[in-house]
Amino acid sequence: MRLMTLLSACGHAFRRASPCVLVSLFAFGSALAQTSSPFGTSAPNGSQPAPQPAVPQRQAASNPAAPAPGADAQVIARVEGRAITQAQFDRIAGPYFVRMRAQLGDNFKGEILKSARQAVLDELIRREVLALEAQRQKLAATDDEVDALLHQEPAFQTDGHFDPSKLAEFKLSPQSNYRLMLPQLREFAASMKLDQQLRERFTPSRAELRAEFEKRYAQVRFHFLALQRRDMPLEPESSEAEWQAYYDAHPAEFTKHAQLRLRYRRLALPPAGDSTRVAAESLAVARGRQLADSLRAGTLADSSAETLDTGLFDASAPLVPGLGRVPELSAAIAHADSLPSLRVLGPFRLADAVIVASIAERQPKQLPPLRAVLGDVKRRADAEKRRLAAEADRRAYYDAHRDHYRGTRASVTRLTLKMASYKARAIPDAEVARWYQTHGHTLYGLADSSRAWLPPLTDSLRRVADRRMAEDERDRWIASTMEKLATGLGATRDVAAFARANGAAAETLSFAPGTPADTLFPPAIIDAIRANAVAQRGQVQGPSAFGAYSTVWRVDAVDTAYVPTFELARGRVEPEFAEQNRLKDEQEGHVWFDAHRTEYVKPVQYVVDYVLVPIPPADSVRLSEAELKAEYQRNLARYHQEEQVHARHLLIIPRAGDAGAEAKAKARTDSLLAAIRHGADFVELARRFSQEPNAATSGGDLGWFGRGRMVPDFERAAFALKAGEVSPVVKTQFGYHIIRLEARKAAGTRPFAETRDEIRSALAAALADTSARRGALALRRGLALAKDAKPLAARYGGVQTTAPFAASEPAGSLGIVAGLSDDLAKLAVGHWAARTYRAGRGFVVVRPARTLPQRPAEFDEVNAKAIEDAKDAKRSAVLERKVTAIRTALTAGATLDSLAAPFGGTKDSGPLTPGYPFVPGLGPEPRLVQQAFAAKVGVLSDTLQLSQGVAWYRVDEHNSGDPKGFEAAQTQLTQELMKKNYDQWLDKKKQSLRIDVLKSELGVARVAPPKPGVTAGG
Repeated sequence: MRLMTLLSACGHAFRRASPCVLVSLFAFGSALAQTSSPFGTSAPNGSQPAPQPAVPQRQAASNPAAPAPGADAQVIARVEGRAITQAQFDRIAGPYFVRMRAQLGDNFKGEILKSARQAVLDELIRREVLALEAQRQKLAATDDEVDALLHQEPAFQTDGHFDPSKLAEFKLSPQSNYRLMLPQLREFAASMKLDQQLRERFTPSRAELRAEFEKRYAQVRFHFLALQRRDMPLEPESSEAEWQAYYDAHPAEFTKHAQLRLRYRRLALPPAGDSTRVAAESLAVARGRQLADSLRAGTLADSSAETLDTGLFDASAPLVPGLGRVPELSAAIAHADSLPSLRVLGPFRLADAVIVASIAERQPKQLPPLRAVLGDVKRRADAEKRRLAAEADRRAYYDAHRDHYRGTRASVTRLTLKMASYKARAIPDAEVARWYQTHGHTLYGLADSSRAWLPPLTDSLRRVADRRMAEDERDRWIASTMEKLATGLGATRDVAAFARANGAAAETLSFAPGTPADTLFPPAIIDAIRANAVAQRGQVQGPSAFGAYSTVWRVDAVDTAYVPTFELARGRVEPEFAEQNRLKDEQEGHVWFDAHRTEYVKPVQYVVDYVLVPIPPADSVRLSEAELKAEYQRNLARYHQEEQVHARHLLIIPRAGDAGAEAKAKARTDSLLAAIRHGADFVELARRFSQEPNAATSGGDLGWFGRGRMVPDFERAAFALKAGEVSPVVKTQFGYHIIRLEARKAAGTRPFAETRDEIRSALAAALADTSARRGALALRRGLALAKDAKPLAARYGGVQTTAPFAASEPAGSLGIVAGLSDDLAKLAVGHWAARTYRAGRGFVVVRPARTLPQRPAEFDEVNAKAIEDAKDAKRSAVLERKVTAIRTALTAGATLDSLAAPFGGTKDSGPLTPGYPFVPGLGPEPRLVQQAFAAKVGVLSDTLQLSQGVAWYRVDEHNSGDPKGFEAAQTQLTQELMKKNYDQWLDKKKQSLRIDVLKSELGVARVAPPKPGVTAGG
């Protein structure tokens, strides 16, 4: 941003100067500056010496190629052969650079200095262009016009005022070089005369200024109905009868809750902990009761109390706008909803105030008429119809493939024992000791028969032995019980009673295809049971342990011709049905492809051999602190940042289609602002009430942003705030905002500590990049000379080969290779390319292996595009039908609002400007906005083609801008338009002239000589 500002300053600084200043810089004063004294020898009569300007360094136009000797005569550029010297450059650059260094300090270097030099050169070229054009027009300067230039020279002034005697003496003095300088002075005066004529010619009229002002600042607002191809459904849509049926069947979905609007009087209290708090609160409650009585009686209320408005809110909401959670008030509101005569509520104590509220507006719970909610009704009815249609299609698919889902169903009886149900006994110490003597060796991984030494039984060993004995007893109990259960399952009739008697649970289960997952058996066991059901019918299986349970089971019955219900088979039907639809889409895509085969072409493809030289990781590059600081000092301009602010906002959006939406939204925003100004938590209110997406989690946080990021009205308000300050209500095209500034960063250079890691990462990455690039260049040179590439390429993984790819596609496994697509057609097959290329995290050396010519594409190569094209053609057909229906209805007299109702109603564009043609819901649509500016208020437009569909609009209002704003902007607009026109004229002149820049740091020759017959006129 600083560089752009400087370019602007450099480009405009000289042109804003008056002609007299330019003379001082260029003609007479500049020449005087080359002499040790501004005066020559003393006059013969001993009077004040006459001024003696030196001969100008630039030669006459008749001999432009013959500069005077010396360093000052070094030619740095030529315009049609007319020399521009270093001395001329220095005369302007010297004082200008002094000013720039004073403003920018050490930052005036690098790109900024380069831009400043270019600006000085551009000014010198401009003067030469003016001089040539003045000659072409034969524009002569009179003696008076030449003298007018010299009037400003300090050498001809006394006490700061022009002294005619000094100028006369200079002209008449025999020692004066006035006659030598006169041709140049006449040329310069003619140039300035032309410059003035051009400025007058390019200065816009008031009408032009007004038109430009309106173009920039005028606003238009309209309601529109837009139909876009991407939104056209390919599924069935509901009819008007189905809208009515859905509305009648689901009234609760469209019923609006009862709403209230409160006006409340607020009696502020001292903060908690204040010694006067108790007395003040008692007094405020008493005043609150008096207020309530006055309001009930309809008499004049206490005018000293601050009156605020909540705006409409749901009566059942736990939070009241501007007040938050006040349980007593919420209870009173609930009571008021059931008691229409109740009008005054309170007083209520809050943390910072006592309030008394009166109900200013009631909107009872109601079911809006169908037309008012038609868009929502249609959307829900469409979704329901599509759901039912999809369900019917799935069932039809299932019915057509019932045999596919046929399988085995096994009826199983299962007895389950919870192993944790075993009740361990308390084992006596003596029994533990005997067990230890007999089985203690097993605690050490030895056999009972081992004769190894057994340590004495300590308390710790006793606990281990006790635990082992309990586990052994539990295992024996489980094994015994499960054996009993297995025996009983095969012989007992009353299995359930038998299981209960043995501490187990009995279940009768059915395992079939599609049955839900079992709580105990994993799917593999269930599949095994079904697979072996016929062979194992009547046999007891188990016992087997599954987690904390042990179980035995028996297959009692088998149905090998079982067909599950649709619901049980749904898990299999869904993916198979989806695959059928995919195949159907593919078939339709193939039909489309066959009908449009010529549109699908496989472009020229290339197969490339390559060697990839990887870029080493940046963290492997070692850099000292001194190197980082030096890099920081070299690039201070890079770390300059413009002013930034960190802000939060709360947004209330007017409801579309509501006639009073604007006023209601404004009133609600005003109420929230009042609450914030009286101490309510901004973040909490933003979470609860802001209608910005994600505000509920972000609290309205917008983060840091600079100028140009937000819409103009919002930006102006945000940057006008101080840290911690809250804005008034701000209106933009999106709605009503309240902004709080969290913090501000001034423009300036970021400190080294803040940028250190950034510098290290960038510098290390650059060094790693350079290392890999040099390695790739060395490899390329070696490969170009070597007969066999394998030895050289071995250290980089060898020579690899891509799959065929087109120039517009990623280069096979290499991905995107910068610049390769432009060179592929020019590279010779079998030869290594003369340059290296950047590919991802490396550099590649490439060698074209073969080229595959363009050919018609096969369906499998473009199937995704063909399928989407087929669907898009269907969407276009749906769009065309809808557009035709709407146009027919409009012709028959239907209103746009009635036709838009099924689509959710017309949308409000909000106020739009020509410079920001972003239409909510559509995106950038400059043509739509342009036509809206030209349309009359209230007149319905014709069908307007959009980038992805069509729209109809009706302009609500035009705003040509604030007249005071126009008056304030006139001077700036005049300068901008005059400069724009002047620059266009100048650029056109430059294109017709030969301009050679001879000094490398100032640029290169960029304009060729004009063709024969082309003149610099115009």
